[in-house]
Amino acid sequence: MPNEPSAGELLRAAHRSMKERILPALPQDLRSEGAMIARVLAIVMAELNGQDDVEREIRRLWSSIYPDIDPAGSLPDLEARIASDIRNGHFDAVERRASVEEALQKHAALQLAASNPRFVVQLPDI
Repeated sequence: MPNEPSAGELLRAAHRSMKERILPALPQDLRSEGAMIARVLAIVMAELNGQDDVEREIRRLWSSIYPDIDPAGSLPDLEARIASDIRNGHFDAVERRASVEEALQKHAALQLAASNPRFVVQLPDI
């Protein structure tokens, strides 16, 4: 439904409420637990934002290979299309193979960076 808040909006509201209203009202013996919960909410918000950025970058990456893709379409469906096209030899021509290999390398690096943010990787320019 268009009027319902997104997960990110709900997390931001919960984090703000925790820090501004709940944490100050907690008894002293519960404040460290409240602070831990506020930190967890902040971490989840950062990861959610990071995942959105990764998905946006992956869509941009694949749009260089498939100009006809729907920017709001399903990423798993797009990845299934790519896999099918690779299996069916769609990228066997030398000029197409180089571009898809480069895109696959960057895709793998983006996924690795998203799943392990401490891993620093130099992404190739596309």
